Amino acid sequence: MEQNKITWRWLYLPLVMLLALACKKDKQEESKPPVEQPGADKLTDNIEAIRARSYFPGLYTAVIKDGKLIYARSFGVADATTSRTFNPSTIMPVASITKTLASIAVMKGIELGYFNMETNINDILPFAVVNPYHPDIPIKLKHLVTHTSSVYDTLSGGNDNLVLEKTPKQSLGDFLKDYFVPGRQLYKNSNFLGTKPGEKFEYSNYATALAAYLVELKSGISYASFVKKYVFDPLQLQSAHWFYDNTRSDLYAGLYHPIYLWLPVYSQSSYPDGSWRISGEDMVKYLQEMMKAYEGNSSLLKRESWQQIFTPKVTAVPGMDMCIFWFKKQDVYMHGGNDPGICTKIGFDAKRHYGWIIMTNTSVSATETVTLHADFNKIESSLIDFADRQ
Repeated sequence: MEQNKITWRWLYLPLVMLLALACKKDKQEESKPPVEQPGADKLTDNIEAIRARSYFPGLYTAVIKDGKLIYARSFGVADATTSRTFNPSTIMPVASITKTLASIAVMKGIELGYFNMETNINDILPFAVVNPYHPDIPIKLKHLVTHTSSVYDTLSGGNDNLVLEKTPKQSLGDFLKDYFVPGRQLYKNSNFLGTKPGEKFEYSNYATALAAYLVELKSGISYASFVKKYVFDPLQLQSAHWFYDNTRSDLYAGLYHPIYLWLPVYSQSSYPDGSWRISGEDMVKYLQEMMKAYEGNSSLLKRESWQQIFTPKVTAVPGMDMCIFWFKKQDVYMHGGNDPGICTKIGFDAKRHYGWIIMTNTSVSATETVTLHADFNKIESSLIDFADRQ
């Protein structure tokens, strides 16, 4: 797949510029709810103090309680070269939060009669996907949506299909064919685990992309168009889209790698696993809808479909379950996202009826940027604590 593959030798911004950015206390861009909640100013000061000592270029944060937005603030900059502020209408990719859209798309496909959870994916695909270690055991749709398909992302955790292009040059179907068909450029036996399909949880970007491709094949339209029709348009998510759009360039957040590295625009062929672009204010609408959906009150799907999405299917790790493309820990449903220049998190507590959003335009890693990762978690904890006190 020769497409100017990203090797991540990043273009540098002057160190002094971003160090100054990280240290100064920029005015927050406000998108206040109609009634300010007690403790909001203290929360803002706390988040700004964390951001100012750390290396978050920009941040969007929000809290929803009982279906209403009770806190929303943006911090820092979307573009470090121009000092353009990061505001509620700033658009950025949200990485793996994108996978939650696949839960809706798959269940809508079931409602439309395209397939069911027991469907053998090879009954739909134009090429066979077979685990070479267990060739007689079919991979089913239920395995894809719970990360138990035995598909393994050998391309550096899924990031090596990122290319320095505004739109990918290879289609979703062609990329998947290259990855899963013996003899093709990206195929190797190690693209699969030695375990049987359905036997082990293994988070997989390309299994998600396969599930999306099934929707595309059965619907007869692109997966991007399908999600626009059944999610973006009904929810009036006007900022939501998939690939770089020149007409929105002034709204995009620049993406950065700590501490001072600017990342060029990139895209990926397996876009259903992480390429959703959206603003913070539209992410609020989406999370509000997901919280309604948990109660069965969203018209995007039937009540029984939402019940399927939010019902735990397998244990992901001790103490955390996998539903249909949503993680569940006790009463909390969540999904995060990490890609170069991106770290995001959405979650909601189904028992306490609150949710939260964090979006930042920088890379955050538990192993490579330990302090930054800890600060991201502190911001999340402060949002949860604020919600808990309301």
